[in-house]
Amino acid sequence: MLAEEVAGDNPANVEEIDAKGLTPARLQEINRGLQYFGMGERHGRAIIINEVHGLAPSCVTALLTILERIPPHAVWIFTTTVDEQEKLFEDIDAYPLLSRCQELPLSRRGSGRR
Repeated sequence: MLAEEVAGDNPANVEEIDAKGLTPARLQEINRGLQYFGMGERHGRAIIINEVHGLAPSCVTALLTILERIPPHAVWIFTTTVDEQEKLFEDIDAYPLLSRCQELPLSRRGSGRR
């Protein structure tokens, strides 16, 4: 839903990636592509990084500069199945990255938990 608000219903405007497969070079490539508007009525772009707790430390570092200069028509969405922010990244000081993010807690489907 959040991605659809920005990118519309055009799947070409949304890129969904698993965090474990990311490299700093790939993040830079994605970021360069975000300089262009998407196609369709809503010309925004959305990047969804699933299981963000699996990011390599080098990717966390690369995201620090990328998230400082997000074009107004783009959004980065990070998802995780880890319950607490403090447990997101082991052996990494993730505060600089997390300070650039807005947390939107969602309920788990079918579990009744929030």
